[in-house]
Amino acid sequence: MSTSKPIETVALTFTEYNQAKEEKKVLPKFFYVNCLGEYVFIKTRDRAKAQAFIDEECGKGKYKVRTFVQDGAASGDATCRATSTRRGQHVANTSFGIPNSLR
Repeated sequence: MSTSKPIETVALTFTEYNQAKEEKKVLPKFFYVNCLGEYVFIKTRDRAKAQAFIDEECGKGKYKVRTFVQDGAASGDATCRATSTRRGQHVANTSFGIPNSLR
């Protein structure tokens, strides 16, 4: 039988949250923003447990779990890269939008 330990939370103001992001501090993965504008981080590995904790503490359906993701990219860098072709296009279509009679 495993006893589950109680879920801990950490509340940060908006400025503290931005400072932590700039300094690349390790923050828990799941959080929500309460009515006071504080970022409340939930220390758990399971999203379902985090949502159940929020529903128990704040009332069901009032807040949703958000996910904080840290990566090595700078805040201004795009982390998603576009591809040049789509499925089925082995060659980029350069005459897109030009009617066949005008080519």
